[in-house]
Amino acid sequence: MNSPRRSLLLLSSFFCAATAGAAEVTWNADSGDFLIGSNWSTGTFPPAADNASISNGGTATMSGGTATVNQLWTGNGGTDTNTGTFVQTGGTLTLTTGGVSGRGPNGTGTWTMTGGTLTTGEVRVGGGNGTASVPQTSTGTMTVSNPGTTVTSSGYVGVGSTGNGTLTISNSASWTHNGSAVFLVGGDNNNAATNQAGGTGVLNVNSGATLTFGGAANLSIGRNTSTTVVTGSGTLNVNGGTITLGGGSLNFASKQGGAGQLAGNGTLNMNSGSITSPNGIRLNEGTTTLNFNGGTTTVSGFLKQVAGGTGTINFNGGTIRASAASGDFFGFTGTGSGGVLNLNVLAGGLVFDTNGNDVTITQSLSGSGGLTKLGGGTLTFSSLSGVGYTGDTTVSAGVLSLAAASLDDASDLWLTSGSVLDLNFIGTDAIARLYINGVLQSGGTWGAIGSGAMFTSSLFTGDGLLLVAVPEPVTVGLIVSGFLGAVAIARRRRRAA
Repeated sequence: MNSPRRSLLLLSSFFCAATAGAAEVTWNADSGDFLIGSNWSTGTFPPAADNASISNGGTATMSGGTATVNQLWTGNGGTDTNTGTFVQTGGTLTLTTGGVSGRGPNGTGTWTMTGGTLTTGEVRVGGGNGTASVPQTSTGTMTVSNPGTTVTSSGYVGVGSTGNGTLTISNSASWTHNGSAVFLVGGDNNNAATNQAGGTGVLNVNSGATLTFGGAANLSIGRNTSTTVVTGSGTLNVNGGTITLGGGSLNFASKQGGAGQLAGNGTLNMNSGSITSPNGIRLNEGTTTLNFNGGTTTVSGFLKQVAGGTGTINFNGGTIRASAASGDFFGFTGTGSGGVLNLNVLAGGLVFDTNGNDVTITQSLSGSGGLTKLGGGTLTFSSLSGVGYTGDTTVSAGVLSLAAASLDDASDLWLTSGSVLDLNFIGTDAIARLYINGVLQSGGTWGAIGSGAMFTSSLFTGDGLLLVAVPEPVTVGLIVSGFLGAVAIARRRRRAA
């Protein structure tokens, strides 16, 4: 029997290949209790040193009790019908080496947990070896749901590795990933020859579920080792769940680093919930698309690999919170050339919480959305090309510092008592309207106390001036007419009295 340490270090050309001396015990019932020996080919439940395989099209259910096996396979390609289902509603299951849902050529596996506890080394959902140009044909799904349902992994986790895989953690279930082995969504199988096409993986963290990294492991979305085709496609969807990294980082669209490898593709759809990555988010050599539509993402910054690849970050309503000070929050890293980073502020806007830190954005943003600045500390746009976005600007707390007169002429500015707009430029920046504490202010020039502007306020610092448009004549006429009408009505009422 292999020790857990030996199992975690096992590197084979095919994931979860039978450990030396481990037998494959197969499920032979249409459906039944996972722990009952008569449902297995040997007439007894698989010994702890052996591998349990459910691949006859049947369903094994574990509702209680305690069990340990070396490996668990659902849908083992080349065995019986290649399909199988495991359902755990309770009990405690330990997998010394690991488990696979959808293993090898044409293997189709389903793994569902609605209760109980799973402790495992490695996990693969849609696993096996691909060729240099074709991913594996396996398909696996794994669903972990409900309060009290827990998974603890300590080895490599691959979703779509190198087959097609979907892992969903939902409804307040929890998954803890310990150690330093990567948690990979959409990619190679981590231990085969370097020239291998990556698979397609989807990770969903929903509705109060938690995915917590207890060690230095990275969460990598999209990785490829092939030198002939661009594969290895990963998607991370967060819909009300919580992802918390430890000593690792959140990586997208990478490669293992071999000569001539073509990087994978990675996508994030952050809709609600939270992501915390103290070591930041990395956009590597492939194609990355990050959609921040809601929730809160707490990071030290974003790093785009210089050596090729296009990264696109779309801000459309979510909050970006800085976990540390940064002189280049959306920076570049590495050597080489060709890397592109696009920063788009869409209709939902960018909410940026400096969280007590001083943060600098060196690039211009783009798009028709606006910016809301939250939290203590200073957010600085240092580019002389300006802020780039054309929507409204709101400073609710802290300082927003502008190195160029670049707010859009048709946009509005909203300031709150205690906040500061630092006009760190020479010249005048024109806007449409100025609101302080929600109250529309007069048109004309505004600036810091002593700036010589028509209107001064402690809410402004710096040498620059802000030119607030004077209301158009039609608007002025309506205001005056309304005022005169109110005066006439008041006079008539006094006479009638």
